[in-house]
Amino acid sequence: LDEPTSSLDMKNQLHTLGLVQSLAREKRLTVVIAIHDLNLAAMFCDRFVMLKDARLFAWGTEEEVITEENIAAVYGVRTEIHRLGGRRHVVLLRNEENGHADPGDRPFKQYCLHRGPGMGEAIPEAEMLRTLK
Repeated sequence: LDEPTSSLDMKNQLHTLGLVQSLAREKRLTVVIAIHDLNLAAMFCDRFVMLKDARLFAWGTEEEVITEENIAAVYGVRTEIHRLGGRRHVVLLRNEENGHADPGDRPFKQYCLHRGPGMGEAIPEAEMLRTLK
């Protein structure tokens, strides 16, 4: 499967990968999933392959493949790995090395608007900006 969760909200990402995992176990299938979300991969995958420049970079278990060093080598970013719920959880660090200044160094404000299911119509940008001032 090629990026089966790329345009799904969080609930449907979990549902979709849970369904794939259940079917694979029930039917005794091997499923290969191309996925960039390492946290979702850690939740649902048993073995991992990490590619760099279209070549095999790392292969093995979650502990062997999802490491701060491997992520830095493949993606060029700094991360911290934490254990949550028995699985590795990747936290992306924001800093100059990743090409972004610390949030306090920005001369402007940046806003992210998240609309969950059933939240109604989008808020017009001008109204949102008035509200946030």
